[in-house]
Amino acid sequence: MTSKNILLLFSALLMFTSCPKSEELIADSVNIEFYNHVNNVPIVFDSITGYSEWFNTLLGQTYNVLNLYYLITDIRLTNENGSVLKNLSDVHFVSSDDNNTNYLFFPEILSCGKYSNIEFVFGLNSEKNISNAYLDSNHFHNQMFWPEFMGGGYHYMKLEGKFDNETSFYTTHTGGLDGTDYSITKSFPVNIISTENGSTHNIRISIDVNNWYSDPNNITIDSDGIMGNAELQQKLKENGNNNVFNVQNMMD
Repeated sequence: MTSKNILLLFSALLMFTSCPKSEELIADSVNIEFYNHVNNVPIVFDSITGYSEWFNTLLGQTYNVLNLYYLITDIRLTNENGSVLKNLSDVHFVSSDDNNTNYLFFPEILSCGKYSNIEFVFGLNSEKNISNAYLDSNHFHNQMFWPEFMGGGYHYMKLEGKFDNETSFYTTHTGGLDGTDYSITKSFPVNIISTENGSTHNIRISIDVNNWYSDPNNITIDSDGIMGNAELQQKLKENGNNNVFNVQNMMD
């Protein structure tokens, strides 16, 4: 047996022997933070104007943010093989109007064991993106519905603000144009070992807004609406797949 295999065996034995007896089980909790930023500068909104500070894209454009709304769905913890161990959240709405939506807390949800990956979908896949499916979810239905003549369903994201000057306004809206699924499925490694001792495991999902407009596709911000532009919807999806998202284990 190689030294690597011995180490893995020892780690597994340590994990499971450290699990308390069944009559002593206290399930561990998970806390998720959605961290919206531009190049690691958090997006903070002025209490008077409602706008963030000005940022620069890689193309040199200046822009700020007034509204940032998006849907994160199917948040799951999986093992190394991708098998789902725990479903955490079906649909979650993050809104710049409510700082509390930047956090999700799941109390006493984990069984004893190791959770290797976190998966989620940005937006709604075709199975979920159905018109009026979330009519009772008045915290996002009225804000996020997608026009029927463009395919119906819901927006994935609304990113809005000023660009270049104080009078030009942009609306970067993504969604399932004409029924095409532009949602983004992501998976990141995490290192959660639950011994069911009542610990809270903290995960940060980072969204770098700047990267929606670059790598691999440089996108110029302008005042033209992009909701009906299939080419731009695809380019935004490709950028989102590349480097918009990141995940970190924070200190437990």
